[in-house]
Amino acid sequence: MPVPTTVASEVPVAARLTSKLTAPSIPLPTTTPGIIDAVTEIISSYILTNGANDQFLVSGRKGLRSRVARFIQKNERIDIALPAFPFKSPSRAKVLGPLPDMAEEVVLRRLEGLCRSIEDVYEKGAVIHIVSDGVVYAELLGVSDRTVYQYNAALRCLVQQLGLNHISFVRVSDLHRAASPDKNYVLPVFSADLSEEEYVASAPIDRSKFLARDIGPYNLEESLANDIGVLRTYRGYLKFLKQDLADSHLLKDDNGKLLSRNQRDKVIGGIAKEMIKNGARFSHLVESAFPHSVRLSIHPHNNAGPKLALQVFPYHDTICTPWHNALCEKADGTTVVAQVSLFDDERHELVYRYGRPYLIREKDEDMKWGDYFDGVNFERLYPFGLKIIAPASEEKLEFAKVPMDKVRRLCIKHSLVLFSGFKSVDKPGFIQKSKEMGTIMPWTFGELLEIKDTPTVNMNSSLTREAMPMHYDGVFKVKVGEDGSTQSDPPLFQSFQCLDAPSGDEGGLTLFTHTSQILQSLSQQERDSLKNKRWHVFTPSNDFFGGVPFDLPLITQHHETKHDVLRWHEEWSQELTNFKFTNVHFNDMAEEESRKLSQTGLWKVLLEDFVLLLNHRRHL
Repeated sequence: MPVPTTVASEVPVAARLTSKLTAPSIPLPTTTPGIIDAVTEIISSYILTNGANDQFLVSGRKGLRSRVARFIQKNERIDIALPAFPFKSPSRAKVLGPLPDMAEEVVLRRLEGLCRSIEDVYEKGAVIHIVSDGVVYAELLGVSDRTVYQYNAALRCLVQQLGLNHISFVRVSDLHRAASPDKNYVLPVFSADLSEEEYVASAPIDRSKFLARDIGPYNLEESLANDIGVLRTYRGYLKFLKQDLADSHLLKDDNGKLLSRNQRDKVIGGIAKEMIKNGARFSHLVESAFPHSVRLSIHPHNNAGPKLALQVFPYHDTICTPWHNALCEKADGTTVVAQVSLFDDERHELVYRYGRPYLIREKDEDMKWGDYFDGVNFERLYPFGLKIIAPASEEKLEFAKVPMDKVRRLCIKHSLVLFSGFKSVDKPGFIQKSKEMGTIMPWTFGELLEIKDTPTVNMNSSLTREAMPMHYDGVFKVKVGEDGSTQSDPPLFQSFQCLDAPSGDEGGLTLFTHTSQILQSLSQQERDSLKNKRWHVFTPSNDFFGGVPFDLPLITQHHETKHDVLRWHEEWSQELTNFKFTNVHFNDMAEEESRKLSQTGLWKVLLEDFVLLLNHRRHL
């Protein structure tokens, strides 16, 4: 989005280039203590705190703030260390295969989102160092070093393909050097690439060095007796090892015969304890290499610090890792994370990406379009939405032939549907395809509006290069209610066809948020606090809308799904725009209280994990 050529101070905030997700209407912290508090709050929202006797509010948050403060006071990038992503479970009853899939992608994107959120309020930003602990546990579970390497290499490739530039991968060999007396060694942001043969040759050496590491006195039985986090981790190991090792030679005798149940339990218990010991060594090594970093963990903890339990998947209130599970997309567009064996073949199918099984999908008749559309790919977007991709060919598939009755149902299920690679239609054709989804709701401009830079049209910033406030489309479309009152009358769908996508550094970003999923993810107390609120919105009249104040409910019911949805328009003051302001005020609230809810409370809710950011520079 090019900025108009004017003196910087004369450019309204909404017309300035930015890569921030945070809206220009939200005042960002400017003092060091304010920034420290904001970053601490962001990281705190990713911590799993539902364990018995959780200590995060008692002491863990204070320790987290202290670690965050050290980086910010020195004006340095915040380092976050996360030991994770060792290798896929060897059990095919649990996972789709030995390589990363959609389950990993969701977690990697979530971690990237954490760092992006920090970067919004702290210029130096943050990076998450994923310390792969495959070499620490592989031998105990009978997993080859070659398998560990292939998983890690595919993870690095995935991060690069997805453009996740706030994630770093660190190997155990890097930790050994960082924890050595060599004060001149600086831990790299990205560890050096190794070939598969180089890794396989070096792994036994690194493992021996790791096992020889002296961490002082460590009493496993005492830890199991007194540390609830260690005990929960041990019990978790016992549970998953029974599945992971079900077909392993480790549970068979020299003749290949399965050991007795008591013998198997003894072997599994021994392995679990060795894993706990190795975990203690590994934790010590990570602490030595990252002495000041924020420490996240995928294991249960009481969160007293310095290690804090990461909520790995959004809104999963138990520890659940992608390397022990698969992601399933249900027919209604929602997802679940569980073991592969829980999904039957009759109702589900495998979806492939990158040449390998990537996720499980509940079979959906709305994705079956007939022989003409054979080869069309229905690709799930993160964290919601569907991209329908036509196969590359000289003769493009015609959008005019797309079954819009099925598209309508897919839109209701997935909220956002994108088409890519189809032959476009002309204006009459586009209107016709829209009519196939239902009756078009005409406005003052008619049935179709051309969206292009036309600042001379009196429609606020809608047809300009300025940013737009966060809003639900149609807030100013009105109807007269049965009681004679003027009411908001938004459309059920909006259809867009991109005829000329920007290139280079032109174009902007559009933020979509899935409010029904967000509301379902909130606690009952949080939902209740929003349920009965009403708000007042007003913008002065232009040639197409405005001039009428509205009094609207914040939460309403979706016409089709019957789910609760959040409907809101961001406060848009005159200093943000060259065009007309939009005033928003919550009923029965003082001005300051209303502004606080609008600028912080609602934006915090709307920027939860169910947010999709589209880059206009890409041809969709």
